[in-house]
Amino acid sequence: MLEGLRAQADAQRYALLAAYLTLTANVVNTMIARAAYSEEILRRRAKWSDFCASRST
Repeated sequence: MLEGLRAQADAQRYALLAAYLTLTANVVNTMIARAAYSEEILRRRAKWSDFCASRST
């Protein structure tokens, strides 16, 4: 019985660790994607600004 409880505690600990790792990986992936989107927005704004400047001269 004690072995069963220890095994159950181990399983729960590993499940918690897996959930934590999944969550942290998702946060990292989200931040990487957000940085990429921000970079793309800045690039497109610069292109649009250049386009508008070239049309006005």
